[in-house]
Amino acid sequence: MAYQRIHREQTQMTVEHLCEEIRAALDPCITEKSLIIPDHQRHAGVWPLSRQQKFITSIHLNHPIPSILMGSIKKETTRSLEDGLQRLKTLLEFRQNTISDTNGRHFNDYNAKEQSDFLNYSVTVVKYSGASEEARIQIFDNHQNGSPLKEGERLYAHSATRLVNFTIQMLLTPGRGLYDRFTYVWGPRGGEKDKKNRRKDLHQAVALVAGIAHGPQFLTKKYDIIIDNQLLTRDFDDELVQKALTRLLEVYERIQDLCPCSTSWLNKQFDVGQMSGYIVYSMYHASLDPLRLNDDSEWEPIKGEWIRFMTEVRRDAGQKTKNMNKVLEKSIHKDVGKARVWTLQRWQYGYLRVFDPKNKLLENVNDNSEEESDDE
Repeated sequence: MAYQRIHREQTQMTVEHLCEEIRAALDPCITEKSLIIPDHQRHAGVWPLSRQQKFITSIHLNHPIPSILMGSIKKETTRSLEDGLQRLKTLLEFRQNTISDTNGRHFNDYNAKEQSDFLNYSVTVVKYSGASEEARIQIFDNHQNGSPLKEGERLYAHSATRLVNFTIQMLLTPGRGLYDRFTYVWGPRGGEKDKKNRRKDLHQAVALVAGIAHGPQFLTKKYDIIIDNQLLTRDFDDELVQKALTRLLEVYERIQDLCPCSTSWLNKQFDVGQMSGYIVYSMYHASLDPLRLNDDSEWEPIKGEWIRFMTEVRRDAGQKTKNMNKVLEKSIHKDVGKARVWTLQRWQYGYLRVFDPKNKLLENVNDNSEEESDDE
């Protein structure tokens, strides 16, 4: 594999200069920008006030702060703010007298020298250019190493990649793709103002689409597996994925019509490890090589059996969310134990529990004890 070095430079920029850059970047009325905010950085204001105030005080006392990261991928000239939005937004808000430091002092409360020292504080800015999309992903991950980012947040940072962008447009964008059908069977998903659930929803949705697009052996929430297999940027058949998603939604739609349940049940059922992973497995030809969906004539009886089984699960659980796992653990989750590990073998065993419970593969199966959890 050939490696290509990118161009990297380290410069110093004043707080005053950075305030102007971020002000223009955040202003929708300004079209000519030297700095843009990428999709994964679009929502400022994550830091609590106490953290913002401590950051302001650090600069006032001339303490060192982390560097800002800006970059661009190949064929792009405008730089994007890859890391540092919360810091720059905090600087701008203090400059505009919106927030204070830890002593309750606003920028206008500083004397002339204090204001000058603050605005002329020098910040290290690392800039890179000429990176491929794959290199940008690696740079972001390396830069975030040690930061408390959850899997969904890391995926959200790669919103422009092939896999994540398709998932967002197809399942998580109102008025686009399969969004209306998606929310009918799995309940309202995290909206623009719901930062926490928006990222958790993306985590589940990307796992689902990855398993459909590249085969159920890649139906995983483990970020390292997604990265190591280059699933974010690997191409796939859009029509095949949409057809499989439609099949999955048809199952859930029919069940919801036959046995309607509460939003809390829908939210719980959205977890791919509950049922969807097994259904996705059942859509594909057993060999998985080459990857292809079962023909419609093969799929119809499979679809009917899933509808029967899942409707029965709802009724046996009394449509109570807390009873769902108890019912599933007696059947489809019998081989899962407490591990909740997502593997091709898990999907296969669950499928056999429903369609071929006397299969020899199920004899003397031991419960798994690996580390992956169904919960993020």
